Order: sequence, then C-alpha cells, then structure tokens
Amino acid sequence: MRIWGNHRITTFQIIALGFILIILVGTLLLMLPISSKQPGGACFSDCLFTATSAVCVTGLVVRDTVSHWSEFGQAVILLLIQIGGMGVVTAALTLAFISGRRIGLMQRSVMQEAISAPQVGGIVKLTRFIVLTSLSIELIGALLLMPVFIPEFGWGQGIWGASWENNVASLRVFMATLRKKLEASPDASMLIQTHVGIGYRMLRIMDN
Repeated sequence: MRIWGNHRITTFQIIALGFILIILVGTLLLMLPISSKQPGGACFSDCLFTATSAVCVTGLVVRDTVSHWSEFGQAVILLLIQIGGMGVVTAALTLAFISGRRIGLMQRSVMQEAISAPQVGGIVKLTRFIVLTSLSIELIGALLLMPVFIPEFGWGQGIWGASWENNVASLRVFMATLRKKLEASPDASMLIQTHVGIGYRMLRIMDN
C-alpha cells in the first residue's frame, strides 16, 4: 500500500496503527461524561491508560472499574478487551464478514501476519473459526454463571455483572477501622499501603 510517494506501509505497521487507532477511539469514548459516574468525567491520562490496558489485556487500572465507570464506560472497556483479546485485525475482519464485504488479498495477507497463519489460503475460514469459538466459550461461561448470580442480584445485574460498590465501601470502612487500631497516625499510614485498582498491602509487621 502506498501512502506518501514511494513509501510503503508494511502489514506490521498496519497492525500497529490499528491498535493505536482503537486505543485513541477508546480513550475518547471514556472521556465522555456518560462514561463516568463522577461529575465532569475522567481526565485524558486516566482514559488513555485504561484504554491501553484494556486493548493490551494487561488488567491494570488507575480507577476502580465498578465505582468510577458507568455502565456505558464499563461496556466500552469490555469491548476494548474483546477487541484486544481477539486482535484488532480479527475484529476488523469480523465486521467485514457481518457487513458482507469481500475480503481482498491485502486483508488476507494482513490477517495471516496477525495470527501467524502458515499460509494465506483458508485464512477467512480460520478467522471465522477463531471468532465463533471465542464467542461460544464466552457464551457458555456466561450461561453457567447466570444461575449463580441471577437469583441473588436479579436479571439485570445478574447478566451484566453484579455491582460490588457495597462490598468495596464495606472494605474501605474496614480498612479505615483497622488503620485506626494499628497506625499511630491513620492519615499518614506506615503499615497498610493502598494500591489503587489492586488492593491493600501490609508494609511491615508490628513488633508488639
């Protein structure tokens, strides 16, 4: 593919640009006020980190997913994880399948590089198999978990995912009480360290 003069863009560059584009789109969507439960939405750096972590499927966060992001924001993060897990090129070709567009030789070549297929022949069938298998496994897992969550949280929260805000709040109250008992100054914690998005860590054990 030619873009400027005689410069050619390689398949690896196409894949990298695809990841960058998805991350930027995800960042912009997370910056929308509707994506956050907090007034004014989230800042650019937090949204960029969250989108990058979701697309790269690292699981790192700077904001608690349940308490900070709205259902729309959680859906955006879930979609980014789905795209990152299957691969940007695989997701793009899936949209092409759905829309009924013809998959050209260049797209097949890019797909071959993306999934390290041994040959271009049969790449469309292989991609379709990967997508259907991934979605089937996720659907089966969701169906197996529904009987556990729906009776306790109802249909909406049981299917989408129960809101753990009450549990998070209870944990914070417990940790605050524990700090008051253990720390000389709870506001300047020396024993219990908070890792945002991860949890708590005991720095050292008291001698007495």
